[in-house]
Amino acid sequence: MLRSYKVRPLIVVAILFSVTLAGCADRTPGKENGDKSAPKGGMPPGMRDSMRGPNIETAAAAFKPIVLEKQYVGEITPLYTVDLKSTVSGWLRTINYDTGDAVRKNDVICTIENDDIKAQVDQAKAGISVSKSSVSKAEVELERIKLDTDRSEALFAKGYISKQELEQAQSAEKLAKASLIASMGELAQSEAQLKNIEVKLRDSNVKAPFSGVVAERYVDLGAYVSPANPIVRIEDNSKVEAVINVVEDDFARISKGTLTNVIIDSYPDDLFSGRIIRISPSMNKASRTAAVEILLPNIGGKLKSGMTARVNLILAKKPSALVIPESSLRRDVEKDFAYVFIVDKGTVRTRKIVTGIISAGEAEVIVGLKPGDVVVNSDIQISDGMKIGAPRGKGGRR
Repeated sequence: MLRSYKVRPLIVVAILFSVTLAGCADRTPGKENGDKSAPKGGMPPGMRDSMRGPNIETAAAAFKPIVLEKQYVGEITPLYTVDLKSTVSGWLRTINYDTGDAVRKNDVICTIENDDIKAQVDQAKAGISVSKSSVSKAEVELERIKLDTDRSEALFAKGYISKQELEQAQSAEKLAKASLIASMGELAQSEAQLKNIEVKLRDSNVKAPFSGVVAERYVDLGAYVSPANPIVRIEDNSKVEAVINVVEDDFARISKGTLTNVIIDSYPDDLFSGRIIRISPSMNKASRTAAVEILLPNIGGKLKSGMTARVNLILAKKPSALVIPESSLRRDVEKDFAYVFIVDKGTVRTRKIVTGIISAGEAEVIVGLKPGDVVVNSDIQISDGMKIGAPRGKGGRR
């Protein structure tokens, strides 16, 4: 009885193992799902495709417009600005304009205390009167001495006086003429001094050199000012400039008179049009940039000094260029040339190229390709002569 009990489990295990093998034998590829196309004992389709080479993305070279545009960030500055100063020193008696006020050319901005200057004017005028009196006396004296000289010459001709007496009369006339000239010089000097003081008196009224707006006031009423101290800053805001610093690589591509579009951060929905009016003739040694100024009309005074300006410079433009995706470009660093992989009848080939404008993810090809050439636009590892699968892509980016 004991031996019989040990044999039965072995028989059961053998039967279960046979059933399991039979089930596995029936699960051939495609049979379980009713796939009648599966080969008998053949290779799965996916494996066959992988042996033909990888599927890669491609693009076709095609003619289209291309524009190289770069945005530079700068700031708005007034067309003209001046720190207004007085040419005379004194106490600030009046100030007629404050920050933000509009001014017109020759408006009196402020007045400097001028009592001392007025006193100097009166003194100069008095000096002129004295000089004029001296001139008159010298003229009378010269006239008298000249008559004496004429009389002496007549007497000498008749032999009534000696030559020495004649020479004395002539010398007196010369001295009288010199005295008159000196008096006239003193008069001219006094008149010039008066003009100089009158200029100071006039300059005690500080006037605006041009129409604009008071951007800042530096002093208060009653302050003592001198020619070294600015009183107010006046800006001409009828037109403004957007000032940017262009890098060395782009410097040769810009020119005076070029039209540009400018975006102001304070007015993001508005597009302003400007024109390049000045280009710095030299590069900044530290930053390797050059200042470029773009003139903008300021209708309504919307644009303020210090606002951020984003200037879009068109550095290059072609209405029709042979273009491929920039991502398809490759470069041999050691030999310094650009190349692409082209697809020719399912085989990858290396092709050297010369590029032109590169912008917005696209690259112009000047030499090396023709329209319709298909280039590899994938970053996968490939090499010359590699066989590839069916390419993916629609013939280039649009």
